[in-house]
Amino acid sequence: MIVTNLLTLHNQLKIHHWQTKSYAEHQAFGGYYDAVDDLFDRLVEAIQGKLRKNVTLTEVKQAVATNGAEMTRNAQRLAPVDTGRLAGSINLSIEDGGMTAVTRDGVHYGKYVDMGTRFMSAQPFMTPAHNLQAEKFKRDMEMLVK
Repeated sequence: MIVTNLLTLHNQLKIHHWQTKSYAEHQAFGGYYDAVDDLFDRLVEAIQGKLRKNVTLTEVKQAVATNGAEMTRNAQRLAPVDTGRLAGSINLSIEDGGMTAVTRDGVHYGKYVDMGTRFMSAQPFMTPAHNLQAEKFKRDMEMLVK
């Protein structure tokens, strides 16, 4: 299941690369795709080899859920507070049979607060929460396959 999800993501990245409208976006996405191609290959090989030996899917699902919950808490903590509606709307859903954790905000303006617009400066909360958690998740996954 993990390998299938990684291959699906890998293929979606390539399709998006082909469908870009601007040359600059096409070049940037192509560079990103090339950089992650080898990483995907190594990760799939590691998962195939190590999961068969000593890691159960239950442990992987637990790591996904734990990291998802931590990212959600970080995003809630980092969200700017005016009325508290944004921070209160940030939630976690566990999908794909426990293999995917999705943290999202439930207000229409969350992405504008996080990324900014031409009329207002960004007040990042989701992006830094993701960046913080990505490193920890990577370490947790590496521990499972060692």
